[in-house]
Amino acid sequence: MKETVFLLLLACTSCNHYVKDTNENDRSSIYHIKIEKPDVSSLQPLYLSEFADSIEYLQLEATQDCFLPYYIGARTFVDDNLLFVYDLFAIYQFDMTTGKFLRQIGRIGQGPGEYVHAYTAIDSIDNKVYVKSPGKATLLMYDYEGKYLGNLSLASKQDSFFATYPDSYDLNRSVDGAFIFLAHFMPAKQALHPYELIMYDYKQKKILHSLPNRMEGEYTRYGHSMNGLRTWATSENAHFYKSFYNDTLYAINREGIAPYAVIDLGKRKLPVSVIFSPSMSSGITGKILISNMYIHKDNLFFECMMFKNERFDIEWFTCKYNTTTGDLTYHSTSILNDIDGGQDQSLFYFKPNMSIIPVVPLDEMNEDQKKLMYTVDKSKLKYPELREKFERMQANRDPDDNPLLMILHMKKEK
Repeated sequence: MKETVFLLLLACTSCNHYVKDTNENDRSSIYHIKIEKPDVSSLQPLYLSEFADSIEYLQLEATQDCFLPYYIGARTFVDDNLLFVYDLFAIYQFDMTTGKFLRQIGRIGQGPGEYVHAYTAIDSIDNKVYVKSPGKATLLMYDYEGKYLGNLSLASKQDSFFATYPDSYDLNRSVDGAFIFLAHFMPAKQALHPYELIMYDYKQKKILHSLPNRMEGEYTRYGHSMNGLRTWATSENAHFYKSFYNDTLYAINREGIAPYAVIDLGKRKLPVSVIFSPSMSSGITGKILISNMYIHKDNLFFECMMFKNERFDIEWFTCKYNTTTGDLTYHSTSILNDIDGGQDQSLFYFKPNMSIIPVVPLDEMNEDQKKLMYTVDKSKLKYPELREKFERMQANRDPDDNPLLMILHMKKEK
């Protein structure tokens, strides 16, 4: 799992409580978090019951039109009784109660209603699915029944930004009648984009908020391998974004984009020069990169990777920062499943309200993954009776089944 997360890294509502009336030069109103090197061998774990109230499982139906690998990733969206599962190449819809496959939305191709890559955002207010293909200044529109509704132009006579830079931005998500776009992670002049992040009102066709792209330098090996050196999290009230070369963690909602915290890695900070070096390994020894984060109640969680050497051998740890007390504690990366004793977790899949996680089939587990099963003694589980149910579901799965999903019902923010 950790190797997969690292590849993804190299391949990133309205509430005034999170978006404050401040500016980046006013450091007194934002949190300061200094992350240092912990003794990884002595770190204690976190427990799943700190994050989730309960667990249930959903077996997705496999059909001739829909056969998914078990490692479908974390790109899921739930709206009422519908579950959307999507990656760059397909968008699938399932019944959230039964796991029944309902339909595929759109297809790969060059014709009307077809896409090359499916950068997807789902609008649960208007019940529409939007897809951006590379090089297009329009979005493909579908309804929840999979009907192609035509194209939505991102450009207007007053604002032709997306007509000028259609290939520089990927659609990330839909928020309160606006889309969030993230730039391909390249120096501004080479990638031809002035912004790192854009919140775009697609009904009024105007940019609401943006983060300027301040990345400087000359990168001679242009490629998408540099995408993803950024972290993103969603709470119940705002979205949070941080790129590896900027110390600031930003909170984002309809009202604006504002600094929320400064993450100080000190001498452990990964230097920007790394991405301009021929091997991308020079200067990484001892450096720390934040790979995932999760915002929960008064706590900020950061999953960190620390490079032991230039061969990309990595040590992992998690930081927990309490915004009320200012306490910073360090923990091991695995979050032990003390609810039903099934597979342990990491922050990678965590979302507010509900987190959907593919279960690794027994016949696909390597030795490291097997060690993440049943690590909590049965007598200490919150719901020990669920362990037998989970074991039966695992044992009864056919190798050709679609993924079995773990559904975590996350604790509510107060």
